[in-house]
Amino acid sequence: MKLHGWKYKGRIVSEQLHEQFLEIINYLDDPNFIAHQDWPTVQKLIAKKLNVKPGQIRTIKRVLEEFCILKEGSLNGNKVPDETIYTKEGYEFVKMLKMEAIIKNSQPIDYEMLNKISLFYQYYYLKVLSKPVDTGRGTTLRTLRATLKALKKFDYLDYYEWYILNTIITKDDDVNEEKELEETIKKYRNKQLLFTKNDIVENKLSHSYLLGNFKWTGLIETSRINGKPCIKLNELKQSTIDMVINE
Repeated sequence: MKLHGWKYKGRIVSEQLHEQFLEIINYLDDPNFIAHQDWPTVQKLIAKKLNVKPGQIRTIKRVLEEFCILKEGSLNGNKVPDETIYTKEGYEFVKMLKMEAIIKNSQPIDYEMLNKISLFYQYYYLKVLSKPVDTGRGTTLRTLRATLKALKKFDYLDYYEWYILNTIITKDDDVNEEKELEETIKKYRNKQLLFTKNDIVENKLSHSYLLGNFKWTGLIETSRINGKPCIKLNELKQSTIDMVINE
């Protein structure tokens, strides 16, 4: 049996990525820096300021759009628009990024406020990552929801079980696919099926990209079970998990 990861793109959410978001946003919010120039020019100027290649700025801009922070296409015109380039929710996200930076550079650090900002990020990413996405196999799927459903049913997923899930589940609530998933994981846990990394033939980093982002919702934790690294549900978030599954 060959294993396939769900399609992924963009970047893995991290504190470093948030810092890169903020660096770019600070330039975009500076009218003197923008000076009614077109986006390709501004992109090169930002890249020069940050000592990176313009392609990196282009990638991060695309991620900002994918995470619904920037209005899609708002920077594709002849000039950076005077009106807001942020979505309503993205504007609040930007405010949190800026507030977090101020708090971290202040003394004493307000850890209670940082915790509230962290909870805001969890809620924001939960909303964004709950949307249906292209699996890369001609279907759309709410991949976060599918992952939560599998974890609730099987208690945990190890590395290969994650890819079994990715391989078999391509549609929401497909009874036949869910039956096949149950049978396949049962065989794997009974050691009737064995896998190596060579069996993963497509989207081989979905465990890094997708799970790396899912963890920012606060609903999934990493653990070790039977000596293997695994993911499981955060039991403290059970009501939110049930809400996502039942949507």
